[in-house]
Amino acid sequence: QQQDEHFWDSTKNRYLSTDGKDSSIILNLSDDHDGAEPSPNGIAALNLLRLGHYFDDTSFDNR
Repeated sequence: QQQDEHFWDSTKNRYLSTDGKDSSIILNLSDDHDGAEPSPNGIAALNLLRLGHYFDDTSFDNR
């Protein structure tokens, strides 16, 4: 829930790198692929899969 509150961009249906509260950040970017470092969306997907497995709750898988 906190992950969605802080990093989810509902206008573009993706997770962002930051929460957008830091005024020194000019652009709030989100990579759409993994490179040497995992993208925010990749990390979010892994978090949701782990939570779904841990709590045995398939609603996490459908996000």
